[in-house]
Amino acid sequence: MPLAATRKLMEKHGVPGTDARDLPTSTKRFPDGAWYRMEISGIERLNVLEAAIDEMNKRNIPLHRMISMVMGVTYFTKQDWKDFAQMAADAKLAVIGTPSPRATWYTGRQIVTPEGGLSGLRVRGSDSLSYAIDEILALIDVGFRGFLAGWAREKVKYASIIHEIVQENFPEGILSEVGAEDLAIPKP
Repeated sequence: MPLAATRKLMEKHGVPGTDARDLPTSTKRFPDGAWYRMEISGIERLNVLEAAIDEMNKRNIPLHRMISMVMGVTYFTKQDWKDFAQMAADAKLAVIGTPSPRATWYTGRQIVTPEGGLSGLRVRGSDSLSYAIDEILALIDVGFRGFLAGWAREKVKYASIIHEIVQENFPEGILSEVGAEDLAIPKP
């Protein structure tokens, strides 16, 4: 079926056949004047970051932010962290680190149950929270300026504590309210 016919079917059922292209252009801009941001998630290894930067340069495609180490920074060395931060800084990219979720390492086995698989990876207890905060502070120390800590959204107290600690120790240049709603350290 031609696309035009599909669109007519949609319209017959009360759904617009195309997006509303006659809307006014937004006047909102990022601080550097740009209209949009390009983000790639799943940059798990340094060689993947290197390949993404290489393609960005070869194809002249603007990239702005890389979500890295989503499996958790625990699996990497401090030198890996430094190399990630430096390579991203050299390419003028924001690189977002992910404090390691430890639900699979807990004594409790909720994560392997059907409900646990739906509830996602969580930080439980003071020990796990201290490990996550320690990783965030260590990542800041080597040059990271943003973090994906979605698990902190559901625990307002955790989010509040993490936000306060980061702002007290590193008040300038840390992403705390940027991008997707669980990007960076959510402000309570």
